Amino acid sequence: MGLPLGELILNSNLSGGGANEVAFKLGMPQAALGNGLNLDWAAYPGLAHIDVEGPNGEKGDDYTNLVLGASATVSRGGLLLTFNPEWEHADDLRDDEILNLGFGIGYTFGETQAGRFQPNFEYNVVIGGEDGPNGEKTDGDDMAAGVRWMYNDSLTMDFAILVKDGDADANSLPGFMAVNYKL
Repeated sequence: MGLPLGELILNSNLSGGGANEVAFKLGMPQAALGNGLNLDWAAYPGLAHIDVEGPNGEKGDDYTNLVLGASATVSRGGLLLTFNPEWEHADDLRDDEILNLGFGIGYTFGETQAGRFQPNFEYNVVIGGEDGPNGEKTDGDDMAAGVRWMYNDSLTMDFAILVKDGDADANSLPGFMAVNYKL
């Protein structure tokens, strides 16, 4: 949800672990880099918490994950290049400090009667979080390809069509969908 100073991000069970996640992305002033290049960037903290108790009082999942990150986008014309470093304290099965380094490229086509369209490709390098409780690999590099539909200045929808999440592949139309609304 777009807010005057940034963006409020609410994810319900996004990682499949049962926890809800919240982050606030604080938009920073745009910087002109020269030669028609602009830098848009933001910083964000995030939190995911779950504490499950069974029907007979038995202990279930109980963890709190924290994240600190930044996002940077360099643009020229319709071309976008993104970088998204993120540190995560994972108190869940991964029980580790994790560094995510996200890279992306996209191109925004001109205005149409239905809005603007932007094909995107993202790749995320995951460092840490390698071992679960039985020594199995729990994190791996991620990638996604999709399209952003910018219907108007207030409504944007993201469709991820091809997704590689660690060692698992998922292909569907849409694979994931996010709706962004700016107040």
